[in-house]
Amino acid sequence: MGQSAPGPLLCPAGRYQLPAGWIFSGKRTGLMCEPGQQGRMFMKKKAFEDLSVRLSRQMQRFTLEEHGSIGAVMVFFFFLMILLGGIAVDVMRFETQRVAVQNTLDRATLAVANMNSALRTDDVYTTREARARFIVADYFRKAGLPDNLAYVRLDDGMNYRVVEARADVLSHNIFMNLMNIPTLEAVNTSVAEQKITDIEIMLVLDVSGSMAGAKINNLRVAAADFIDQVKATDDENRISIGVIPYNAQVNLGDELRARYNISDLHGVRHSNCVELPIGTDRDNIFQTLALSTSLEMPLMTAADTENSSANTDSYFNWRNSNQATLENNAAKRWCNPSTTTEITLPTKSITRAKAGIQALQASGNTSILLGMRWATALLDPAARDVYDSLIFRRVMDDDMDGRPFAYNSASSVDEDALKVIVLMTDGEHVAHNRIADGYKTGPATIRFSYRPNGARTDSTDTATIWRSTAGEWSVFFESKVGSNVCNSKPFWVPSTGSWQNRPLGLTDTGCFNPTRVVRPADPAYIATWQEVWASVRMNYAVLQFFARPLGANNQTNRTNVYNGVRKILYTSYADAATMNRRLASNCDAARNAGILVYGIAFQAPDAGKAAIQSCTSTPASTYYFDVTETAKIQDAFRLIATNLSQLKLTQ
Repeated sequence: MGQSAPGPLLCPAGRYQLPAGWIFSGKRTGLMCEPGQQGRMFMKKKAFEDLSVRLSRQMQRFTLEEHGSIGAVMVFFFFLMILLGGIAVDVMRFETQRVAVQNTLDRATLAVANMNSALRTDDVYTTREARARFIVADYFRKAGLPDNLAYVRLDDGMNYRVVEARADVLSHNIFMNLMNIPTLEAVNTSVAEQKITDIEIMLVLDVSGSMAGAKINNLRVAAADFIDQVKATDDENRISIGVIPYNAQVNLGDELRARYNISDLHGVRHSNCVELPIGTDRDNIFQTLALSTSLEMPLMTAADTENSSANTDSYFNWRNSNQATLENNAAKRWCNPSTTTEITLPTKSITRAKAGIQALQASGNTSILLGMRWATALLDPAARDVYDSLIFRRVMDDDMDGRPFAYNSASSVDEDALKVIVLMTDGEHVAHNRIADGYKTGPATIRFSYRPNGARTDSTDTATIWRSTAGEWSVFFESKVGSNVCNSKPFWVPSTGSWQNRPLGLTDTGCFNPTRVVRPADPAYIATWQEVWASVRMNYAVLQFFARPLGANNQTNRTNVYNGVRKILYTSYADAATMNRRLASNCDAARNAGILVYGIAFQAPDAGKAAIQSCTSTPASTYYFDVTETAKIQDAFRLIATNLSQLKLTQ
């Protein structure tokens, strides 16, 4: 039997020393040294210590080792990259398909919603909605997406058409399927609507001299076709059209002119061109749209300032068209007194609007800004009182009541009303002069200076034009009243080429009387400037009334007097650069108010093209037309008419 050993024991033959806690047992023939409980604990501790030492040494060797492999890590991250890239590929495939479906859906619904496209029925498509479904489905077939279309619905009436369609997108995933996401899905919808509501159109047309001939003829045809086209779908009679012809000026017509506070009324019928104040860059009425009816503005003088007269000491009879040339040509006046140049007031009548187009005649220079300014004034809601007054006087039809409508806004009850300007020119702004203020109406008196031939200083004189009841002219010069007043002959008579002590028509008293009072019954009187301009051209008056008497048979003197008088009578309105800036200001105001501005450059020079294009709404590809061929003007007006109604994508 074994027994406990109090201390270290030796196995038989004394070969082994046993640690404390070990037990010896066995026979002589077979020996076994076994641990007891303490021995076993010792062995475990010893084994753990040995293992720790070995692991520590291995870790030290591992940290010091410069060779190794990260293959497992690379495999993990590579798999992660493949997975993320695959997700992007699946999403991109889905989004590409979704966008293609949405674009096809939008194009199809817009095409069907266009009220110019007839939804014809036949034996196969017996209803308009069936035809609409066919058109939309045809878009999807041609796009290679026939299975995506879900449904098409049509709602149309006399002045509107609404098309709603839905298309589904289902994309099968390649990589995301590994994450148990087999497909990506989307529902695409599109609603397109075209609605013809209240539309106010102003045709602002260049009728300057360069438009003569084939141009004005083609313009008449194109504008008339435009009126027919836009009114063809106006079953509810809600589209009004006004025509504003312009050259160097805009002729308002007698009735419209009477609605504004106009001075210098010359009394010439059908010559009603208002000289709008040009102002400074910071203070001008072109920055706004409304035009106050209380703002005092002068009427442009109905004068022939374009034709010249020969610089001669001879007399030309202003009554005789066979001698030289007719000395006052109405067709050459800046504001030709003719109904062919007048504004055609906004109307819903096709007949009236087209009559205004057919009456157009070409003459004069170009002031694009004036045509545009009157168009904006007559579209502005502030002009409603003007319309009401014209309706009351039966100049405008009753169906124009309530117009011009308010500008579109979120709070406006007229938010579906559309205001449109079609601005056309074949030229560019040309600086020009006008009869100056103070010489338009009233007594024909002028104070001027000139440099006599050989003199070192200017001479100043005051002259007054007289007229006999028979219509003959005399001119009084203060400088010709000598120190011997009674013997003075201060009246120049152009028809006789002589100086007299009285004007033609008064009895010769033999003595000049400067205090004589002119009576209404007298056969001669002081003429008014409006009489002068209604009878003779400006250059004739300057040469025959002033240059001849003071020129003293000297061409240099005649020229000096001519220049001195002319620069007083005839002053500049604005240079071309200022006119371009004023036009730009007015166009900015129009666009900001929501007015659609279409522009047509009709074989115009570069400056004219730039002025028109900068005035139009954006994008230019929709609103600006550069017409390079005379016959192509009709195409431009047709395209504008097609785009006019409010075609819009609502979703």
